[in-house]
Amino acid sequence: MPTITPGHPTPDLIVPTVSHGTYNLAKERAKRFTLLVFFRGYHCSICMEYIHDLASRLNQFKKLGISVIALSCDTLERARQTAEEWHLGDLPLAYGVTVAQAREWGLYISRKIANHEPEMFCEPGMFVVTPKRTLYSVQVQSHPFSRVDLAQVVKDFEYIIERNYPARGEA
Repeated sequence: MPTITPGHPTPDLIVPTVSHGTYNLAKERAKRFTLLVFFRGYHCSICMEYIHDLASRLNQFKKLGISVIALSCDTLERARQTAEEWHLGDLPLAYGVTVAQAREWGLYISRKIANHEPEMFCEPGMFVVTPKRTLYSVQVQSHPFSRVDLAQVVKDFEYIIERNYPARGEA
């Protein structure tokens, strides 16, 4: 599994979204950072709570100059269900992330263990990307539990921006 390192370029990422056209990380023009939040998909109740929380904080991130997108390996049909049933408002929701793309980003991949799950899907990951498309920070998990608290993420971004705090883990 490739490892992407803070301070170094990120992989390409071009994926469809439910209602925001095709997302292309190379064309992203965030003022300060882009926050990529990969989640397991429609089948995951923990993801539902987490992504709903992310959507509720969208304006906080925008005020800080941070663009946000949630991404999964789901199909268009499942992504539409996610957008509608989870009440995500204007949160860009990407779908169709391939297992190969997920692995390129260093995400863990799981196989189906319950009937309501897709055959394969990515486990959660949060990537912060600079406007120059280098990785600032990463959080990757091998299971759906113990996610990074999004209220704390907002506070962390305030600290990072105020102090112009550099990427760490780059050595």
